[in-house]
Amino acid sequence: MFVKLQNKLPKSDPRRDLFANTFDACQNVALVLKANEQGKGGRPDATFAAAGIRKHLLTRILEGNMTPEEKTVYYRWRKGLEINP
Repeated sequence: MFVKLQNKLPKSDPRRDLFANTFDACQNVALVLKANEQGKGGRPDATFAAAGIRKHLLTRILEGNMTPEEKTVYYRWRKGLEINP
């Protein structure tokens, strides 16, 4: 379902990033929680916090009221995604 919906938005569209971030965050937190339960370490709080920061930045860009600092962080994150898909 995610792949079908994701392909309806262009790759450069922040809405696609927000959608992918939400899906990815839920999946990653679940994996880290499972590893933590099995005693294999993992920090679900850090994983969740990182996803929250990305969601905040993507929401701000959609609203059109990002600060210059937020724009810098957002575009560096986007560049990192292009290098490591």
